[in-house]
Amino acid sequence: IFDTLPDTAPGENDNALDKAIDALTAYFTPKQNIEYEVYVFRQAKQEQGENLAAYHTCLRKLAMTCNFTDVDREIKSQIVQTCLSAKLHRRALGDPGVTLTQLIEIGKAMGVSEAQASSIEREQYIINKMSQGKKGDNRQYHKTRTQQLVVKQLAPLLAECHNCKKANPFAACCRSKQCSITSKQQIKHRPRVNEIYTDNGLASSDEDVYVYIIRLHQLNVSASQKHPHFDIKINGQPLTVMADSGASINVIDEVDYASMSQPPKLLRTDVRVYPYRSQKPLPVLGKFHDTIESTTKAKKETFYVVDGAGGSLLSWKTSQGLGLIKVVQQVTQDNPVEPLVETLLHDDLFHELGKLKNFQVTLHIDETVQPVAQPHCRIPFHICKELEKQFECDESLDVIEKTEGLTPWVSPVVIIPKPKSLGKVRVCVDMHQANMAIKTINEIINDLNGTKVFSKLDLNQGYNQLVLAPESWYITTFSMHVGLRRYKRLNFSISCAAEIFQNAIRETLSGLKGALNISDDILVYGVSTEDHNTNLQAVLQKLREKGLTLNKQKCIFNKSNLEFFGYVCTENGITVDPKKIQAIHDLETPTNATEVRSLLGMINFCCRFIPQYATLTQPLRELTKNRETEILMDASPVGLAAILAQKDRDTQLQHIVAFASRALTSIEQCYSQTEREALAVVWACEHFHIYVYGRTFSVYTDHKPLVAMEGKDNPADYMSQHPAKGTKLTSREEMIVEEFVNYVTLHTVPVALTLEDIKSATSPDITLQAVARAIPTAFKSFERVKTELTLGTDGGFILQGNKLVIPKKLQKQAVELAHEGHQGLVKTKALIQEKVWFQGINKMVEEKVQSCHTCQTATPETKREPLVMSVLPNSPWKEVSIDFADLPTGEYLLVISDDYSRYPVVDIVKPTSTQTVIPRIDKIFSKFGTPEIVKSDNGPLFHGREFKLFAKELGLHHRRITPYWPRTNGEVERFMKTIKKAIKMATVEQKNWKQEMYKFLGNYQATPHCTTGVSPATALFGRPLKIKLPEISTTVYRPEMEK
Repeated sequence: IFDTLPDTAPGENDNALDKAIDALTAYFTPKQNIEYEVYVFRQAKQEQGENLAAYHTCLRKLAMTCNFTDVDREIKSQIVQTCLSAKLHRRALGDPGVTLTQLIEIGKAMGVSEAQASSIEREQYIINKMSQGKKGDNRQYHKTRTQQLVVKQLAPLLAECHNCKKANPFAACCRSKQCSITSKQQIKHRPRVNEIYTDNGLASSDEDVYVYIIRLHQLNVSASQKHPHFDIKINGQPLTVMADSGASINVIDEVDYASMSQPPKLLRTDVRVYPYRSQKPLPVLGKFHDTIESTTKAKKETFYVVDGAGGSLLSWKTSQGLGLIKVVQQVTQDNPVEPLVETLLHDDLFHELGKLKNFQVTLHIDETVQPVAQPHCRIPFHICKELEKQFECDESLDVIEKTEGLTPWVSPVVIIPKPKSLGKVRVCVDMHQANMAIKTINEIINDLNGTKVFSKLDLNQGYNQLVLAPESWYITTFSMHVGLRRYKRLNFSISCAAEIFQNAIRETLSGLKGALNISDDILVYGVSTEDHNTNLQAVLQKLREKGLTLNKQKCIFNKSNLEFFGYVCTENGITVDPKKIQAIHDLETPTNATEVRSLLGMINFCCRFIPQYATLTQPLRELTKNRETEILMDASPVGLAAILAQKDRDTQLQHIVAFASRALTSIEQCYSQTEREALAVVWACEHFHIYVYGRTFSVYTDHKPLVAMEGKDNPADYMSQHPAKGTKLTSREEMIVEEFVNYVTLHTVPVALTLEDIKSATSPDITLQAVARAIPTAFKSFERVKTELTLGTDGGFILQGNKLVIPKKLQKQAVELAHEGHQGLVKTKALIQEKVWFQGINKMVEEKVQSCHTCQTATPETKREPLVMSVLPNSPWKEVSIDFADLPTGEYLLVISDDYSRYPVVDIVKPTSTQTVIPRIDKIFSKFGTPEIVKSDNGPLFHGREFKLFAKELGLHHRRITPYWPRTNGEVERFMKTIKKAIKMATVEQKNWKQEMYKFLGNYQATPHCTTGVSPATALFGRPLKIKLPEISTTVYRPEMEK
């Protein structure tokens, strides 16, 4: 389908996307069958609980595909035939001329009036358990004539019954006796659901359900009576319900259902719900199945929607499944102490956010670390409002502030839901890029010795009560959907925040008796109630003086048993928190070594309470021990194979971890068997490097010559045959080693050679002095080059042609200078042979490159087949290639390479937009001239309209290579690998990569190219570049310059 669309250039047709969408939509939209669509329309019926407006909308959607001539007439006919309201039936049939709009308005008015009338006429039900019918339950009480006369005479005096407190003077006629409740036995109870059972006295089907449920109007309940209301979520939507231990179904009233932003679709149900002491069922609008969530658990349940506004409740089964109701088989008295704690609590301790006085946190920032601006993390839409409110509150409390402009450090926001506050979130900042002693339980146990009364104070947003020093604000900058912000107070995400906060609160409480803290939890204790109250008063007073505030909802006062830091503190000592034990019981049986380690980690928290813990866990710890690692390999005439295995210490059986094999190349097949076996050892260790590096392992081979022979004939020394495991150095030893290595590295950087250095080294060189004396008499060692050897002008050095002959003392330094930049073997040979000469120069260069660890690390193993040579342009800077290379720093290298001379021009750009790159290219062309042809890939920059206009303005021809085939631009692509290798080696050596890159470019431009045979600088400029290696300068004659 896409191929049928016309090709358009960018900017020529703005409707190309719309045309493509229309074509794809027309293709994928299924063809409609009118008869079937009419059938679907006729089968539609109004669902139970569906209002008339919603039903009308549903019919309107179905009619869109039926091609009706008069859509309103068909919809009106369908509503009249299938609506649930009998009154609407009669009204429509009685007035045939009514229109669809009038019918909808009449139906809406009827629905509203019925709901209001139902609410007014609904009787108030008493909620309790329904008992079996008794003989006197339904008896009628009739007043005699005498009673009626007495009532009439005494009515002004007796206004209410003494039994039920209603307008009824005779207790014998009081209907409240049916409940067997006397005036002294009256109890006020809140409505609740008891049990479900079938009343045999009523003719009901299996779908009849008797529930003793909800209040339809608010009952007068004592103010001291606590209702077990909980905040839950139904399909992610918050709702407040009442948990009832006697209910057996979940009920939600019409008001709560309508208040949902996305109410679930109701299903029909034949279940009839009966309230307590009523034979009239409640109007059930329908049912739905959905997921209900509490703060800890979630499950799928069925809810019945009833008419009215009596409130919603959860059944016994659902409440227990969500952890809202627990069965307590045994209740113990906590023996709470009753001090006058309220007199000690100051109101200003629990208002707003505090700020620790005379204290600022200064973060120690390593300025050598390069700042990182992390990308912004998207915030979920449904918590954006809550997040904005949180940040507005933090700004008003001076916790954060808005920041603008450039900032070196930016971190994303991380949203974590609060476990005990439904719908609320905790805002953190992911500062792992910026981040590179708390009391132990033993110290706490020692401090709590002999104490009996405990209180726990919780600081209100503890970290935010410590002020950050202004010079540390910038590193806390974070991004969000409304812009950049930064913290002015200490926040969770700083790696040292816990230690700083712990130390600040510890110093605040220092000198106070019976108080300690772990993070933002402060434990106050005493040996008696009076001692505890004195300590508590001192702590609260100290917090007021320091400007700190508390979270009253989380504070616990005056307890003999108190949970703190995972333990329960009592007057008899400490015990482990039962929740920790339950977590271990609920843990699944481990199936591997990692899970066993996790289990041991959890149990270690409780190990002080387990007798013979080490003996009991010994079998588990044996399962976590590492096995001995082995590599077995072999070589055949055509391939290599290796096996990575581990040996069980007990059974000595080998467990295979991985297999590996590869074929030998045509050159490797020519190796001897010993060489192939040795190659198998090296290849196997490299292949399994990720498994075995950093640990000892054994290598097994069946080739006996590879095994070192023991005895005096073995030339290897003891230390090379028996590597010992390194011992950990102390911090001082590590510092000394590091300083020594830095010193050696700094003083071993090769420096440039001068003629004076060569002269001074040639004089004591016996060989060169002999050569100098034997040049006229043809010294045999230099027979091959004797015709090329000459003495310098002053006789202080020897030349081989126009190249300096390097004395033996300086030969190693010359090789190191040529290898500077790590160009590789061929390039290094070409560079040093261009400048100097000495015997064995090629062999020394090969040994240097092969022994260079940096070159071996950065050089890839795989090699491609050689490319077909392209036609060389007939003049310099006539055809150039251009490309980009990305760097780990986020910057890019702009590389322009001359196809004739192979001379590269490199510039660093960021970003790769036309506004940035085109001026750089124009600057380069102004130095070297404008080429005729520019070759590039199909990147966004070169494909855009701006670059086309730029090329047209300069009069150059822009040629793009074949898409997805970078080899077409092979010259510049190959140079990209070379320059990236140089940058990678600078990173390995921990040097400034930009400075090392410029050194590499200088050597590269001065080195003869393998294709042209001359250096890129000479081919482009007509003269060689001067580098650190010495050379005899040659005079270039320019007749035009003489003129």
